[in-house]
Amino acid sequence: MLREKKQNLTAGSSPQAGFTLLGVIFSLFLVTVGIVGFADLFRALEATSINNRNDLIANFLAQEGTEIVRRNREGSNKDSWDGWYSALSDGDYNVEYGNADLETYSSVPLKIDPVTLAYNYSTGDNTIFYRKITLQKQSTVDVLVTCTINWSFKGQNYSLVVQDDLYNWR
Repeated sequence: MLREKKQNLTAGSSPQAGFTLLGVIFSLFLVTVGIVGFADLFRALEATSINNRNDLIANFLAQEGTEIVRRNREGSNKDSWDGWYSALSDGDYNVEYGNADLETYSSVPLKIDPVTLAYNYSTGDNTIFYRKITLQKQSTVDVLVTCTINWSFKGQNYSLVVQDDLYNWR
C-alpha cells in the first residue's frame, strides 16, 4: 500500500524556500576572501617580476662594466701590457659604453638614454642603478676587475658583485 505524505503548509511558508541571511553573509565572505587572495597573489607576482627584471639588468650592467675595462686595455696599448699596466692606478672608476676612458668614481646613478636605450652618465633619465669598477693590481701580469652594481627597490637595498681577472697573455 502506498501512502502519501502530505505536508501541512501554512500560507507564505515552504520548506527550503530560499537562502538564510547567515548563508548569504557566509557566501559573501568566501567571495571576498577569494578576491583579496587573488589581488595579493597578483601584487606579489608583480613585485617578483620587477625584482627579476632588476636582477637581470644588474647582471648585464656588471658584464658590460668588465667588458668596457677589457676593451680599454685592448684599445689603449694593443702591443704593450706594460704601457697600460704602468698607467693604471688601483682604485674605483666609472665606466660607460662608448667611452674608453676610466673616470674616477663618483656615486652617481646610471642614466638611460631614451633614444638608444644605452646606460651612461650624461644623457637621459636617472635609473636606480649605480655601477662602480674597482681595479687592483695583483701581480705584474694580473689585474683584478671588480664590478659592483647597487640599487634600491621598495626600501630594500640590493648589490651584485662580479669579478674578472685581466692577464698579460701575450
